[in-house]
Amino acid sequence: MELLKEARATQEVAELRYKRGLVGYLSVLDAQQARYEAEENLVLVELSLLTNRVSLHRALGGGWGEPTNGPGDIGKDPKP
Repeated sequence: MELLKEARATQEVAELRYKRGLVGYLSVLDAQQARYEAEENLVLVELSLLTNRVSLHRALGGGWGEPTNGPGDIGKDPKP
């Protein structure tokens, strides 16, 4: 997350420097590319976290259907 904030700030600085004529547009494009890479990495990390949560849930016996009786419900009738 911090890397993304830094990449956004770097892009803003590059755009300001370009507008003032201090650098060429290639500097803006480089900063923009770095920002997009940081955003992509963040999305990939979030995807990995969600995938791992689903894997853990399924490994612990979870599924996609209706919830079943939990450990405290042993011997009780399931809900209608």
